[in-house]
Amino acid sequence: MADKTPVQKGASALGQPAPSQSPKPSATVQPSPSTNAGPMTSGSYGGGSTSGAFAGSDQTGVITDPQTGQSVASNTTVPLKVGGKIVPTTIGQLVTESRNPKKLAQIRTQLINAGVLSPTSKSITSVQNAWIQVLIGSQMSQQDPLDYMQNLKTYGFGQEAGPGSVGTSVQTATRLTAPEDAKAAITKLWQNQLNRLPTTAEVNAATKALNADEKKNPTKTTYTRDAQGNLVASTTGGTNLDQFLTDYINTTFPSEVSAIKTQAPDITQVAKDRKIYEDAIAAAGGNLGKIQAAKENTTYGRNLTELETQINDKIMNEGATNTPGEVSQIAKYLLDKGLDLRSETGKSYLEGQLKFGKTPVTTGTTTTDMYTGTAGQNVNTLNKVALANGLTLDKVFDPATLSQVLSSVNRGEPIDTYAKIVRDAAKVAWNVPDNVAKLMDQGVSLDAIYQPYKNTMANTLELNPNDVSLNDLAKFGIVGQQQPGSQAPQNLYDFEKTLRKDNRWQFTQQAHQEVAGAVQKVLQDFGFMG
Repeated sequence: MADKTPVQKGASALGQPAPSQSPKPSATVQPSPSTNAGPMTSGSYGGGSTSGAFAGSDQTGVITDPQTGQSVASNTTVPLKVGGKIVPTTIGQLVTESRNPKKLAQIRTQLINAGVLSPTSKSITSVQNAWIQVLIGSQMSQQDPLDYMQNLKTYGFGQEAGPGSVGTSVQTATRLTAPEDAKAAITKLWQNQLNRLPTTAEVNAATKALNADEKKNPTKTTYTRDAQGNLVASTTGGTNLDQFLTDYINTTFPSEVSAIKTQAPDITQVAKDRKIYEDAIAAAGGNLGKIQAAKENTTYGRNLTELETQINDKIMNEGATNTPGEVSQIAKYLLDKGLDLRSETGKSYLEGQLKFGKTPVTTGTTTTDMYTGTAGQNVNTLNKVALANGLTLDKVFDPATLSQVLSSVNRGEPIDTYAKIVRDAAKVAWNVPDNVAKLMDQGVSLDAIYQPYKNTMANTLELNPNDVSLNDLAKFGIVGQQQPGSQAPQNLYDFEKTLRKDNRWQFTQQAHQEVAGAVQKVLQDFGFMG
């Protein structure tokens, strides 16, 4: 059934309405404004430059039509015509550039010429709001903003269209839910309907199905003007996100949905127990003794305390860093859903909630921030791989990424997945030849590959083999691909001869013996020694 919405005359009709959203008081752009302004010509809104506040970055600000409530991400683009070419330009950049008074004046002229804005309108807010509506409409219809305004004028839309003007404009748009938004919605419904978090594969499959349905069901907004000059917007089509995902769950996981329904009586009882517990906590009025009594004397309180203890044990063993407040929230969720840590669903949920990072560890009088538990073991494993390939772990993973890695491993991802990432990073860092890269793909470290050279250097220069690093070998062109197309460094014989030219060799015992032997031979040849 079509949704018919009266639309205010003029600029308020330019963006595509979103009936499900409430109008916002003003247009908002989260990134900082830019003063980049240039000459404005027909089909140009800041020239071909992309050097605005949103250029070259993945901004996720939101821009809202203050009249219709329609919101779009600031990094969505419109097909801007520049010099006869189509230049995709973000709405955020164009909105930011309009903050410049000179640029705003140019935009006002364009809006007036197209009949979008009344010639008498000098309000900054009116001009900016009209411009935002044009940009949103341009994005939805994938038209250059100037072309979009001219098309609106052709159909009789705008401030100058008086009562009695009749016109019709139809906008069709395919709206694909962004991956991050789809993941958030999927996670929420999985928790609400399946009492668990979705797997990565389930998120990907559900997102793919959602986007496919959205492509089949574009939204169509029809604008018509009645005899009084009012615009009426009628919107049909589109995909209801929550309804689609609910149907998807019921179709894809019928047995799991059925099992959840059988738990309903238990969950109902838990809700009653929680009400008793919360009433007792409220009656305690902040008194610690009474709060403790509420925990000990109510079914929900006792179960909550037991579950929190189990979670804290898990956190200690895994080396997680969740706060007591977070532990309590996790325990309440599990308890309210009728789950415990003996079930796969309960364990899966907990593992998905664990956070990993360094924690202070005190030894004697010294306190050091470090990873602990299983997380610490995994960090040590990856660090050994990094060191064996001439790197340190912090050169491969920043703290935030390493936390994600540890979380993924905790949920079951093989640690070898990330060991390979470390080796791949080493291949690039050392610019290794193809034959060495193939060995590294098989799990062989750079240390192992170049160990014969390390031993040769240690023996020749009389060094501790453990003190010879890949950096030492690199100085002699052994590690890395020094020449394009080269596949192998010096052989060991030539490498030893090269090492004998090193200043350190003259101080070795071997060098002294060779020199002494040479002197003795000369003396013998001249008859000074028998």
